[in-house]
Amino acid sequence: LGDIPPTVVGMRIFESDGSNIKMDWEIRYAGNAEVILKLGTQPVATTLEISGISISMNLRVEFCCFTTQIPCIGGANVSFLQSPSFDFSFKVAGMDIMNIGPKEFGLAKVVKNVINAMIRQQALYPNKVFVQLLSSAEVEEKKSPVPIGVVTINVEKATHLTIADIVSSDPFVEIVSLDQVHETTTKYRNLNPVFNESFDILIYDKQSQIIEFNVYDRDLTNASDFIGKTIISVDKLQPYELESYNRQLDGVKTGNLYFTCLYINLVNNNITVESNNSVSNNSDLLYNISYDELMNDI
Repeated sequence: LGDIPPTVVGMRIFESDGSNIKMDWEIRYAGNAEVILKLGTQPVATTLEISGISISMNLRVEFCCFTTQIPCIGGANVSFLQSPSFDFSFKVAGMDIMNIGPKEFGLAKVVKNVINAMIRQQALYPNKVFVQLLSSAEVEEKKSPVPIGVVTINVEKATHLTIADIVSSDPFVEIVSLDQVHETTTKYRNLNPVFNESFDILIYDKQSQIIEFNVYDRDLTNASDFIGKTIISVDKLQPYELESYNRQLDGVKTGNLYFTCLYINLVNNNITVESNNSVSNNSDLLYNISYDELMNDI
């Protein structure tokens, strides 16, 4: 596996109730690992080689199943906070097949899409993969994750977008958060499109979850062209306050995206009934009355 280790470039530790230890790791790896397989019988065996592996990922690790047995941690739930960025070389009989075909439709693009689809379905937060560290640790039963909130997004418009085609663009906006992906309709031949389309994003971790807005130019024959992006952190949103944004798009010279966000808690707040049957801390009372109905809708 080479002699260059992965690098942990950032770490975040969360307060817990003692039943687990929750950490976020930002990991980078660009090593000199080589994996070589020979299939068949000599002297006509076919050689498969994987090398040039590089990966950038944000992991959430939740250590659990504590015990007095060394190493004291029976297992861990591991998940990706975002789809990882990765690259590698795959050679068959000395030929790098990852370079076959054009960039938009080549084998490398297909392989990466397949891997990302598997990660999104199985290991992208809130989905988790349980890693058993001690044989005595009980494998945790997979449970459907429960959202703690929802963000209603209204994509209003974009202005001064980059020209991706000859004289104009066919823009649409892709909204991504964890394993949730939404798209607006495409506005053809328009550099200042008006969308006015709303979407709901379920929130599972307000402290670390982000919402990404990617603007693309729709191309019917090739892959859609990137014409800008912007990101917001959910922890910056205040509950029940409609917040308006005018964001200059990153990655391009020109372009702005206008949208609004409304964050609503889906967890019961600490509402206390006093001895005289009055309710204290009732700022969220109206919402809590319909809490069960909202959860059923979701």
